[in-house]
Amino acid sequence: MREQEQGQGVPIWVVWLLLAGIVMAALAGGVLGSIAFPKDRIVEKPVEVQVEKVVEKPVDRVVEKIVEKPVERIVEKTVERKVEVPVKLTDRQINAIAFAERAWTPKDEFTRPMALQKISERVAVLNQISGDGSRHVSPGLIQARVERMFRAAGFKVVNSDSTEYPFSVVTIGGVFLESRAYNSNEVISVSGSYTLRISQPMVLFNSWDQTPPADFKFIRAVVPLYDAGGSLNYGINNFSKVADVYGDMAETAAAVLRKSQDN
Repeated sequence: MREQEQGQGVPIWVVWLLLAGIVMAALAGGVLGSIAFPKDRIVEKPVEVQVEKVVEKPVDRVVEKIVEKPVERIVEKTVERKVEVPVKLTDRQINAIAFAERAWTPKDEFTRPMALQKISERVAVLNQISGDGSRHVSPGLIQARVERMFRAAGFKVVNSDSTEYPFSVVTIGGVFLESRAYNSNEVISVSGSYTLRISQPMVLFNSWDQTPPADFKFIRAVVPLYDAGGSLNYGINNFSKVADVYGDMAETAAAVLRKSQDN
């Protein structure tokens, strides 16, 4: 029974023969491989293995909501419009209005007879002495004497072209003649007239009864308001007394003008 089973299968020696062939083939392959591929020519390199790790994260998605709104369109336009804005009057304009009202409705105090006015405490002295005999009476000395009398009365003497306006104008005048001895060139006397006048600036208007106040034309003039004078005849020994005559006359005139200033 056992012999029959062995007769039907592969003999055992065949199996061992196959195993021996396989071993011999392996040895032969190793020898041939060492010959064909020497060990010094084979370089073994380590192989880097990269492992990529993928981590999945949730992504936040932002959804932008766009809301369209109507845009207001503003158009700027420049419109020229005439607007009357009341302007505040200056002090000078207020004074001018008050002056015009007084001019059209004058009071009694503004209609009194003309005389020296209280305009200022300044005077200018003008010298108009002339004639051949004036060289003997020293006009410069006479003017200095007159100016001294007005200063003594409290007035300031200024030049005729001074900008310290207004001021009264004091004019000293006179015409002097000389008399000579018969058949001689010696001057024996001086005679003539002497005057002292005080003038003050005034403001005049044109066509007062016809011109509206807005069309007034102002005219400034110097009006004589005080006059004094006389005549004289002095001999050669009394020529110096002529200056005394003007000095006395100026002292009186200064007192009159001073009174008008003090009122």
